[in-house]
Amino acid sequence: MLIIAALCFVGWLPSLAAIAFGIVLLKFGFILSRREWYQTTVIKHVAVLETLAAVLFLGLSAIALLPAYASAAVQSL
Repeated sequence: MLIIAALCFVGWLPSLAAIAFGIVLLKFGFILSRREWYQTTVIKHVAVLETLAAVLFLGLSAIALLPAYASAAVQSL
């Protein structure tokens, strides 16, 4: 998370892209901290976790990659 924050602060990574990568890191940290649960739970719970993380990452990445004029319009909402 520190590396992502540093890249965002320097300006090499847009803020929405940094948030998207943060979501992926949070999911990875959640899985590592709850490894036993992740390995033994019903597949439905794993599928929900993976799907939500993927949809959030995809949506934030897509908005971050919009051209500057469209991205500014979306961020002003």
